[in-house]
Amino acid sequence: MGDRILYICKDGYKAEYTKANYVILMAQPKWDVTFYNKTRKTIFTNTIEKSKQNFGLRSRIAKESFFPDNYKMVPGKGEVVAGHKTDCIMCIGQNSKEHYGKTDVVRSAYYMSNEIPMAPQVTDYFGQTWSNELCRRQSLRILGWTGAGVKKTKIETVKLEKVTVPGDFFKAPEGYTKVKSEDNVMLGNDLINDIVDDLGKQFGSNK
Repeated sequence: MGDRILYICKDGYKAEYTKANYVILMAQPKWDVTFYNKTRKTIFTNTIEKSKQNFGLRSRIAKESFFPDNYKMVPGKGEVVAGHKTDCIMCIGQNSKEHYGKTDVVRSAYYMSNEIPMAPQVTDYFGQTWSNELCRRQSLRILGWTGAGVKKTKIETVKLEKVTVPGDFFKAPEGYTKVKSEDNVMLGNDLINDIVDDLGKQFGSNK
């Protein structure tokens, strides 16, 4: 989905997608999931449980792109990412080699920060797609290998820093137009162009 900036602490989680210009927000005390678009000034809020029910399509797309079919998790070798140590978990496809196509993911690696634990509520929300094991800490790098042996960088962290934010930083904006679903917030020409642009970059290189 392009570049994003994550703000993570024990009391909140905020993901700003800088190209599509939308935000995913969760924070204490209720930990509801809020999507809002800073360009179109639209907003949608739901409970974690109801949001998980609506996460089906995006969840399936993410799983197909990031996980092998029928995989098992095994420990990998951690790396230093953006100056920070990580632990690694490998997801290894268990089907026969003939089962996977050339573009299918057959192996993936998740490099998780030793210093950035997720709030349990955030783990619960994202765990349905990424598994709770991979969502207890923030992944700084995700790699995938296809059936053709091509390695692709799915997510790469370029900078980490501790910052001080205002007291209302994890509050949803006021005055936005309420819409019926998170898709109404996210989908639009800006996001479609972003997806096409990034897919073109991905398939045009061996990274």
